[in-house]
Amino acid sequence: MAKLAATARMVNGGENCIAGQRFVVGRPFLEEFEGALVVALRGVEMGAPEAEGTKLGSSQSEKARGQMYDQ
Repeated sequence: MAKLAATARMVNGGENCIAGQRFVVGRPFLEEFEGALVVALRGVEMGAPEAEGTKLGSSQSEKARGQMYDQ
């Protein structure tokens, strides 16, 4: 489930109004979910937007970067 949550969060590099921003997780599952989510997000390939294999590149503008940071 955490891998799916990470994929949802990274829709269009996270710059999409339908990208997952909040996840409701029951307390008994929170620690396991959080650890799996961190692992999944660390596996996202970062790099230049035009490079093959890049899943997360730079933001479209400084304003967009600020909005992402605030989330």
